[in-house]
Amino acid sequence: MGYCVVRGSLLAAAFLVLLRAQSHSTCSDSLDGGSFEVLDFTFDSRITSYLWSEYNYDRVWLLTEQGFVYKSDDKGKTWKTVMTLLDDLLPDGYASDQAQPVIGQIMESAGGDIVWLLAEDQIYVTTNGGSTFESRSHLIKRDHILVDFEPHRNEPSRALFLLLHKDCLYAPTAFGERCSTDLEVTLDSGRTSTNVANRVYGAEWGAPVEGTDSIVFNYQEMGDQYYPFLHPLVSKMFLARMWNFGSSVRDEAAFEGNVVEETWEEQEQPNGSERVDFFLSGPARDELLSRLGVDPAMPPPSATESWGAPDAPRESPSHTRGAMKQTKLLQSCFSFFDMHGGLFAIQAFPGENEPSDYSGELQISHDMGLSFRKAQFPETLVEKHYLVLDGTAGNIFIHVLHGSEFTGSVYESSSDEYVFSLILHNVEYSERPLLSSFHRLLSLEGTYFATVSTEQLDIPAGHDDYDSTLETTGLYTVRTFNKGSKWSRIRAPESIPCLEPPCYLNLYGADSKSVRTPVLSENTAIGLVLGNGYVGEYLDDVPDVDEVATYFSRDGGLTFEMFSEYPHAYGMGDYGSIMLLANTKVPTDLVHYTWDQGLNIATCRFSEKQPIYVDEIISGPDPRSASFLLIGYSDDSSVGSDKKTGYVVYFDFAELHEDECRNPQGAVFEGDVPNPDTDYELFTPTDGDGDICVLGVRTNYTRRMRERRCYNSLEYNPKNTVTQICPCTRDDYLCDYCHEEDNSGNCVSVCEVAIFTQGGGGCVETWIPGAYRIVPGDKCTPKENDPYAANMGYWQKCPPESSGAGSVVAIVVVCIVAVCIILAAFYKSRSGGLTTGWSSFVGSASPSAEDRDDEASGSYELLDNITTDSDDDDGLPPPPIEE
Repeated sequence: MGYCVVRGSLLAAAFLVLLRAQSHSTCSDSLDGGSFEVLDFTFDSRITSYLWSEYNYDRVWLLTEQGFVYKSDDKGKTWKTVMTLLDDLLPDGYASDQAQPVIGQIMESAGGDIVWLLAEDQIYVTTNGGSTFESRSHLIKRDHILVDFEPHRNEPSRALFLLLHKDCLYAPTAFGERCSTDLEVTLDSGRTSTNVANRVYGAEWGAPVEGTDSIVFNYQEMGDQYYPFLHPLVSKMFLARMWNFGSSVRDEAAFEGNVVEETWEEQEQPNGSERVDFFLSGPARDELLSRLGVDPAMPPPSATESWGAPDAPRESPSHTRGAMKQTKLLQSCFSFFDMHGGLFAIQAFPGENEPSDYSGELQISHDMGLSFRKAQFPETLVEKHYLVLDGTAGNIFIHVLHGSEFTGSVYESSSDEYVFSLILHNVEYSERPLLSSFHRLLSLEGTYFATVSTEQLDIPAGHDDYDSTLETTGLYTVRTFNKGSKWSRIRAPESIPCLEPPCYLNLYGADSKSVRTPVLSENTAIGLVLGNGYVGEYLDDVPDVDEVATYFSRDGGLTFEMFSEYPHAYGMGDYGSIMLLANTKVPTDLVHYTWDQGLNIATCRFSEKQPIYVDEIISGPDPRSASFLLIGYSDDSSVGSDKKTGYVVYFDFAELHEDECRNPQGAVFEGDVPNPDTDYELFTPTDGDGDICVLGVRTNYTRRMRERRCYNSLEYNPKNTVTQICPCTRDDYLCDYCHEEDNSGNCVSVCEVAIFTQGGGGCVETWIPGAYRIVPGDKCTPKENDPYAANMGYWQKCPPESSGAGSVVAIVVVCIVAVCIILAAFYKSRSGGLTTGWSSFVGSASPSAEDRDDEASGSYELLDNITTDSDDDDGLPPPPIEE
């Protein structure tokens, strides 16, 4: 059953084979009295990737090293072999800084019925959830490999992909004449395709244009020698948008031949810099060329020759030319990304740069690329690379790598995402893959963790004394509850003896080279955090594993307790009510689990055979699910084999409890008068100093009580409720552009502040700089004579043109409105009325409300019947990193 294609000596087939469980058992819980089901499965080789469907919560896909594809339609309880790619996959060492071939990937289109199986020279697709597969390898042109693939976010049958010609695999001084990276798009699940552009460096789906899909991409113009992934003269590179693809076609013509309409307004551009990106070199290049049947010492084949053994002919479908349209957006652009409606592009710096220096300016557009504005970072810094960390709360965090080997600085944008403030120096990252140690706690807004270094690398001018009190170089973990306004270290758990003070808890992030499982949090597991780390002054990047343990927090990272010795893989289910852990230090046949968040921890033996190495534990996208999959492998080297057998262990906790949790609407705070009719509690995050106001509000969350033996009910919804808007304190402010905290916590100038303007048509607004700005998304109410609010930057509105009767009328109207505002304020002051919100802030040293920046006046919501706590603490704040 299925589809079979023969290509030379390579065989690809689709079939269905039921995979039997190696063992089927149950584990009993001694405390609860219930039990849960356990099944373990072995696979042909180690599992390299998986996909748990976001649309069908029961469906899971696995891909192994030997190219076998497996599917489960019951969350992993049973498995079927549905596909095999007998062509050996490319080695893991094949990689570059800019792109990597698709080496055995499973990708899902919108809706979940269309799933793509991808390798460097093969594409297969199912349009019926995996019942049958069809080859789409004709989409990959002869002598090309697949290097990128992106299904459309809404239309299941549409996808774009990049094909790299094998001539590009040679060193930059010996590129073949046919070297190119071609951008293709399919609108019919891969039956046919359209050649959208050639010499492309990156592409992704963009916003609709004229009612049709669009693709944003950057490319090199025709005429010059093509350099894959980065042109040495970046002025030849453009960011463009293509739309109106017309009929879905296959066309290998030149780029210009496909474009019916092209627009480009010439503008003054900076001179390009000479730079070269070495795509492959050394053993990785030689290994790949040998893999393709080519002698690495031989020059590229001529345009009339083919690579290696000839492929079977691939017939292109009949086609008609589409009427595509293209608009150039930005010159000298060598990288870009799209985030929540904004287009962020990296443009080469004006002036001179070193040949191998990939630095550039960040340009931002919020009108689909019609206009760009330069992102404003402190001027004394030289931006090198940009790693977007988070953009879910109305502003974005960017890790800027300034050229140091292991650390960079994290910046937070204003709500308009153009002006950035420094919030943390020396944040650690790893280079391959490019990962940051900066982690967002998914369930609580404003909470982040980061691993920072005491080593002073590339510190900006004016900051020679930054953290000068730290004499020893090391790594340590810090956290913030207010989006970076204040950072502090994590206190060591009280149960851990401190033998060599000072002692803090330090956690390993996603960039760790030695501890594989990073900090874990879930959107719906309110306040819960799991992480591997150890207690000490600093975090050793290559630790003694005996010193590493797994720690757990249920108050958003404010306090932690040790969960278990040694590093673990872990997962959460049923809104965090159930946790499953497995030792990653040594091979194991045991798992630890808890249904009361660590009050009681039980053990289950999942296999009667040899112990296995654990890679990870996953629980799927359904927050109510009580099913887990443990993924691992066995090492057969002890019996003289280098083969690794893949393992998946299925755990189903659905029958552990009999009862459903009661009455989430009746939740009460811990310590209040108990409500015997509910199994839920109210949880309010704090800022670390005991203040219940975080980001200007008091927020209550509903979650299951820790010790209750029940599953979350269908009525449960972990939404939050804002119950109080609070007065502003220092923690509600960030240092503004070109300002940073000194050792006393005051925001001081560190560079010359540029004068920003915006607008046109005779009305140009000017940015009046200040030392502070409100934390984006903060809803606090400023106190009278607030010293921080009085020293905020703002946009100075321009007056209307002073000519004609219209101007006179406008002035009269403005005067009347001003008089009304003054009278209203006087009446409120006499009657004792309560004033809330930025729009009503009055301070003798501050600009008027009309001059406030939009981010400080238009993004706050007021609640009825709110009382405010008094807070007379206007003193100086503590240092940025508290101990």
